[in-house]
Amino acid sequence: MYYRDCKKEIVYYESIQVKVIETGYYTFRSSGNIDSYGFIYENKFNPLDPLENLLRAADDSDSDLQFKFDLHLDVDMIYVLVVTTYPSKETGQFSIDVSGKTKVTLECLYTPLNIQLIYSSKLTDNSPKFYRDCQVPQCHYETLQIHVNTTGLYVLSSESNINAYGYIYKNDFNPLNPSENLLLSHGGECNVGQFKLIIDLEINTRYILVVTTHESKITGNFSISIFGPNNVSLSPFSKYLYDLFDNKYIMP
Repeated sequence: MYYRDCKKEIVYYESIQVKVIETGYYTFRSSGNIDSYGFIYENKFNPLDPLENLLRAADDSDSDLQFKFDLHLDVDMIYVLVVTTYPSKETGQFSIDVSGKTKVTLECLYTPLNIQLIYSSKLTDNSPKFYRDCQVPQCHYETLQIHVNTTGLYVLSSESNINAYGYIYKNDFNPLNPSENLLLSHGGECNVGQFKLIIDLEINTRYILVVTTHESKITGNFSISIFGPNNVSLSPFSKYLYDLFDNKYIMP
């Protein structure tokens, strides 16, 4: 599921890789018992930024509830067709018909990921603080070391009563230089204020998850759900000690 057009209504979707063996114009038509909505992207589809790489979008055509679009596709390029619905949370069957110069290959990109871990914690007035992105002062945070048993794609998502911000680092996290070793971050855009990190993680590699907030001095409960192909473990991570009295970091 994702937030189509970054709005609050959440919808189901399927992403389909499209490959052509001859450059030319092709027509995509949907049919089925759902009010379908179609998008096609170049190279990849990012559900947390639905406008990135977008080539074409189509809703109703010919006075029905099915989408249709015509576009020029190049050989040796990868395209992603996203099929979703106009109403929120609608489900049902659909089919896609493609016509053009020659045959087209369609391959479903969806790989089910099982939930591997749910971690709950709380940011308090005693939690360490840093300048998030070296711009927002006094943001409370918690650091967690991630260990995966299988290399693959993982999704880490937050659920909380605060606007959460998530960061993943490789090998080390330095609160005095928060851009160092940074792999990925997300501040809840297109996800109603909760971060979602979609990332490939490798075995025998140390990753650090930093959970913090959009605004300064915000506290509250949060939980992290991790989806992936195999078991995941989290453990506290801290290279620096935080001196509450002097409001600064010190080396242990």
